[in-house]
Amino acid sequence: AEEKQITEAVKADVILIDSVIKQVPEFVNAIESPIVKASVKNNIIEKIFKSNVNEYTYKFLQLLVTSSREIFLPAIVRNFMDIYRKKQGITKSIVKS
Repeated sequence: AEEKQITEAVKADVILIDSVIKQVPEFVNAIESPIVKASVKNNIIEKIFKSNVNEYTYKFLQLLVTSSREIFLPAIVRNFMDIYRKKQGITKSIVKS
């Protein structure tokens, strides 16, 4: 993303993917299921994300399924956001009052 100077676009895509993961448990169940074929998983990803994310993000999602690494998608989303925040100098904090 940095090389292509599309970091902000990819960040927006990751936020969208994260919201789908959090709001649609059926998506996560289908993606993580060893019973669901890769072609079906790619169909699901195509229908949800193809027209809503950057081309590179979409190809990355397809690569995850092709490589049988789709179960790591929630962790990848978290890690991307952690790396993004670190590079931007954004830190998490907890405020108690």
